[in-house]
Amino acid sequence: MKIFNPFLKCSHLTMPLYAEGKNGPSGASSCNSFIKLGFLKITLLALVLLFAGGRARAQNWNLSGNASISPADKLGSINPDNMRIVPHDSLRIFITGLGGNVGIGTDKVSGYRLSVEGAIRARKVRVYPGTWSDSVFAEDFVLMPANELETYLSHNHHLPNVPSEAIVKESGIETTEMFNALLKEVEILNLRLLGIQKEFDALKQKSGANHR
Repeated sequence: MKIFNPFLKCSHLTMPLYAEGKNGPSGASSCNSFIKLGFLKITLLALVLLFAGGRARAQNWNLSGNASISPADKLGSINPDNMRIVPHDSLRIFITGLGGNVGIGTDKVSGYRLSVEGAIRARKVRVYPGTWSDSVFAEDFVLMPANELETYLSHNHHLPNVPSEAIVKESGIETTEMFNALLKEVEILNLRLLGIQKEFDALKQKSGANHR
């Protein structure tokens, strides 16, 4: 019969051990054996708890699918935990459990569906902007007079509707907005060239009429 005595004393030590038989073992060697056995049981218990805790945590994100999520053949979780893929103790991929924002090489993903720390390479990128710059060709569009444009450039050192160098360094650029702004400037430039060509043709026609 095993009797668990948490205060069984061996020499000057007090250890939680199992005592065998009615009277229990006697002698220093018996106590040392039970002390070793006690440490072994504690170590095994710690490993079991660690393994169980790890499995419980890993089940939040299941590589073999999760029956609670449809379809089951996917990486998923029923808990709102973030997921980190960290090979060699270095963050590679980060996914927020609630918003689903993704970070590659970074966990700073607030406000963005995809954040990348480093360069991106692709063969094609298709963007669907909400607005475009064709309003320049509307009949009611008014070009900024040349003298006003000159004054603006001398004071601000950048084109209208294009962010300054200081703003770009601090906040970066939004590629769709920047492409739209640059396209608008190209379209305005073409309108100015067409205007100059019309003035040149008018002067040429007037000059030819005077020489008749």
